[in-house]
Amino acid sequence: EAQVIYADMLHKGMGGPEDNKEALEWFVKAANHGRKDAQHNVGLFYLHGFGMGKADVEEAKLWFERSARQGHKAAIAKLEQIRNHSLQSNIHDEAIPPELIESAKAGNPVYQHAL
Repeated sequence: EAQVIYADMLHKGMGGPEDNKEALEWFVKAANHGRKDAQHNVGLFYLHGFGMGKADVEEAKLWFERSARQGHKAAIAKLEQIRNHSLQSNIHDEAIPPELIESAKAGNPVYQHAL
C-alpha cells in the first residue's frame, strides 16, 4: 500500500514537484505485487501517456485487464469505454477478456454492473 500512496503523491506533486515518470515506476512495482488499484493506475498512465510522453492504448488495456480480472470496477468500465470508442471508430477490439463477459452472464454483479 505504501508504494501506491507514494506513487500517488509523486503523480499529484504532493511534497515536491510532480514526477509522473517516477510515479509510474512505483505504480508498476505495486502492480507487479498484485495490487489491482495500482494495475488500474498503470493502465491510466499508459492510456494518457503520463510519465512516458505518448499514450499506448494497447499496453493500457493489458494493465486494465489484469486489474479487471481481480474485480476492479473502474478497470472493467475503462475496458468497456475503450471497446466502445474502438467500435465507434470502426476498429474491432477485443478489450474485454471473455472470462469477464462469461462471469457477467453467470450473474456476477460486479461484472454485470460494469458491462
